Amino acid sequence: MINNTNINSLLKANGDTNIYCLNPLTLFNIQKAQQTDLNEILEFIFADFLFTEPLNDSLGLTRLESEKFFESLVTISLKKGLSYLVKDPNSNNKLIAIRLTSIIKRNKKHENGEINGVMNESNLYAKESLNVQKIIGILNAVESKTWDLVPSTINCLASWLIISVSSDYKRRGIAEALLNYNLEEMEKFGCQGLITEASAFNSQKLFQKMGYSRLFEIKHSDWKGEDGKQIFNCKDGTDKITLEFKQFKNIKELI
Repeated sequence: MINNTNINSLLKANGDTNIYCLNPLTLFNIQKAQQTDLNEILEFIFADFLFTEPLNDSLGLTRLESEKFFESLVTISLKKGLSYLVKDPNSNNKLIAIRLTSIIKRNKKHENGEINGVMNESNLYAKESLNVQKIIGILNAVESKTWDLVPSTINCLASWLIISVSSDYKRRGIAEALLNYNLEEMEKFGCQGLITEASAFNSQKLFQKMGYSRLFEIKHSDWKGEDGKQIFNCKDGTDKITLEFKQFKNIKELI
């Protein structure tokens, strides 16, 4: 079997000193996220994602005001066993990337009558923080369009909640590899495709590169508070949030 190590050794022997990686995940340990990983995942989020995600950063979101929200989001992602952690074996098995995933289904309603969606579910746990409510508001406005815009034959989707790579490990293709990792296991849950709200410019570019369809978007300039002012002014140039969808081609439709 040809792996990254074999290829790099062969190239080095021929005078090429660059490092190449067919799949960057082969350089790390990847494991299913378990309930026992909850605190470690939260610490990763609060050490990096809290500050690098554009919406969080634009509001100056703090750990104190967002802890319950992120805890509920992580808890949701651990229910089906579709979330993964990436750890660096050369750095004391440090957590360096996460892929948090949930499942949403058409026509499933919560007790309050709202159509099934992760933001509705997490909203039940985060009513005390104004900044969190601002973020949930725009995410829910995008997510709520899902079942109106995907094909009517689609009834079950895997939803990417958080895809995050530590700042020290970016630009290695880890995020893209995670988005392609072990998708076939989603078939046993009846998933017919993938859906996500992309809130960062770089992730929006990545999803387009990977063949996702952009179903909907909200420009930040059109999303204003009660005072008429734009709520999100992202420092990295992100100017919108998008709904990205990719249908599985070889997974049978639910009956």
